[in-house]
Amino acid sequence: MSETTQQIEELASPFSHVLQTNYIPTDSECATIRQFLEAPKARLNEILAEMRRLQALFKTLAAKKDRLKKFVDVHSALVSPMRRMPPELLQNIFLQTLPQSRNCAITDKEGPLLLSSVCKSWRALVLATPRLWTSVHIVVPPSSHIDAFSAWLKRVWLPRSGIQPLSFSVAHSTSLLTPDSVSLRLVYDLLVNDAHRWRHVELALHSISDIEYVSTALSGTSLPNLQSLKLSPPLRQLFMPQPPTGDMLAFLDNAPNIQRLWLPDLQLLYTTRSLSSTVLSTVVDLKIEATRLSRGLDYVHLWETLRHCTVLERCQIVSNPQEDAAVDPPEPFSLPSLHTLAITHGRAPTTTMNFFAFLDLPNLRTLTCETHGPWLTIGVAELVDLLPSPSSLLRVETLTLGINLMETQKLLTALVLFPALTKLILKHEPKGTITDTGLFGTNLILGSEAPSGDGTFLNKLGEGLLGDETTDPPRGRLLPSLQHISLGDLEATSDEALVAFVRASAARQMRKIECSFARPRQRDVTPDLKNIIRDLVPPMQVQLRYSKRGVMSGYSPFTGLRDANTHRTGG
Repeated sequence: MSETTQQIEELASPFSHVLQTNYIPTDSECATIRQFLEAPKARLNEILAEMRRLQALFKTLAAKKDRLKKFVDVHSALVSPMRRMPPELLQNIFLQTLPQSRNCAITDKEGPLLLSSVCKSWRALVLATPRLWTSVHIVVPPSSHIDAFSAWLKRVWLPRSGIQPLSFSVAHSTSLLTPDSVSLRLVYDLLVNDAHRWRHVELALHSISDIEYVSTALSGTSLPNLQSLKLSPPLRQLFMPQPPTGDMLAFLDNAPNIQRLWLPDLQLLYTTRSLSSTVLSTVVDLKIEATRLSRGLDYVHLWETLRHCTVLERCQIVSNPQEDAAVDPPEPFSLPSLHTLAITHGRAPTTTMNFFAFLDLPNLRTLTCETHGPWLTIGVAELVDLLPSPSSLLRVETLTLGINLMETQKLLTALVLFPALTKLILKHEPKGTITDTGLFGTNLILGSEAPSGDGTFLNKLGEGLLGDETTDPPRGRLLPSLQHISLGDLEATSDEALVAFVRASAARQMRKIECSFARPRQRDVTPDLKNIIRDLVPPMQVQLRYSKRGVMSGYSPFTGLRDANTHRTGG
């Protein structure tokens, strides 16, 4: 650097006191500024020229580097471990790339279509690996494309799976405003040809009559590999031109190894005696799913179904109680292997028999009990009327209650029945005393306010956890094995009550507390909680989540504007 240049760079500006201001220089000052900038501008041009020279040099070196790297890479590829990998090992790696929790979509972004597009040798290996093609998710296209799509499935995907067991799921395209059965049945006609290979199957339905169509197509067909079947709820539940001519699930009699069965709660499936005792005797996982227009299965159909599930381990059902006069009490029966049960009551059985009165569950470990719809209440009934018998609750370790309108005292009374409970999940805050007028649900639908939450609930629960040996008779600890509690939808419960509950839980050596509040935070309780749990052994986790006041989920002030999609919605 020359001495002149160094002097220019170190020269202080005579206008530093007005730089970056709105000062307007005079004509003479403008001339002085222009003269002052001549030397800095000259130096700037020198620097820019040097940068252009270096950039050109760098570009030349980068091109040389790229050519040399390509030369090295193509030669290094010859000794790559991938080239020496046995095909059997590479096939196993390919299999691990497939989706693990669902079937493979028909797209070049995953699965065999992606792998076969990498190189010629990989494509040959993919085509020689039938197991890569044994899982497929089929989205039914519109009628204008169904012929070409079906032909492609028949010519390409299905043959490549060879003789391997075939798992598939069928779904309606969400782009179709009016899906029809024609395209759907063309797909099923194609798949029925490989029914002897079916393993894990999920069938979409346009109407109830599609079930009968599939059953007729499978009549007399052996299904030796079928292990799981899911019938998705039909889009048009009420469309059934003619009553079924036979058992709509009779084809399952040809599936001796069926283990998982997921069905919609359509009464028609069960009134036709479609499920034989032979079919149900091998089922270990049964799910009866609520449909859009249904309130659950009648007790009599559930009892008849469950009675034959002698090896059932996991069960999820939706019930709809009937009046006592309309139901003949069944013979008591037991499900000795059932360890996980989730039941949704269509409405609370305040005037009907207890669904579990005739059912023994000696090995139940996980129980979920919910009511169907946000306005339902157990009314004058006790919570225990919704639960299995006390003898079935002795070994339950995890309990989830999703009952929106539930009284605190009825909850505490029911919790006494769970001596082995280690985890409790309450999805809703218990309420105060609920008056049952017989029109409770109707009142809520017509706009009457729901009962408010019980702000004393957490205090009462904490007192129950601690027990009281000074009372006569002494009150033992509630839920003596409890380690984890999760509370949701808390609104009336105060932050002070939360701190008191954490203190009571710490005395009980609880391991984890989760609370979700449907209100903003009242105050910062973090310092209090840290003081309580700081020295606990074993340590206790406390997780809190508060909602923001005034936030309306899904609401946007831009809704209805032509450019509304360019704005972020609230929620």
